[in-house]
Amino acid sequence: TGAMIWKNYYSCFELILGIPFTRYQRGASDLVNCLINFLNGILYAECLDQIILSGLHPAISFLHSSNDRTLSLQYDISEAFKPLLVERTLFSLFHNKIISDNEKPTKDDKTYLLSNAVKKKAAIEFNKHLLTSIKIGNKYYSYRNLIYADCIRLRNYINGETSDISLFKQTNR
Repeated sequence: TGAMIWKNYYSCFELILGIPFTRYQRGASDLVNCLINFLNGILYAECLDQIILSGLHPAISFLHSSNDRTLSLQYDISEAFKPLLVERTLFSLFHNKIISDNEKPTKDDKTYLLSNAVKKKAAIEFNKHLLTSIKIGNKYYSYRNLIYADCIRLRNYINGETSDISLFKQTNR
């Protein structure tokens, strides 16, 4: 199942980061889990922006249930980009010593919060990754372009049209 795949995937983080780690989505109390949740939130917001720009309806999803979340398409679109953006950003933050594992979240009522300084560093690093270009064929596309292209391909599929990644060649999003 998908949950088991993610569990196995996250089990490698301890080796990659060199610090003890167990993934907790809810009730995250350590720096790594809080950072993952924070970076996921940034990715969800970016996906929602691209969904809206592409003309898709954000409440209609195909993978995540829309019963408990009204705008669940962003979660569907984000799945493919989590390893490329969230985890790469996380690893970069630690490997480049932008954030130290000594920085602990503070507890506020029942929630653990990252400091504003950590959030700012994480957001800047995420944006660097989001705007990183990769070569596909003879052209370069940022990850932001690729999220948008996925949305366009989904929209075109729903409308029964063909989709071509070069369709946003005129824009430099």
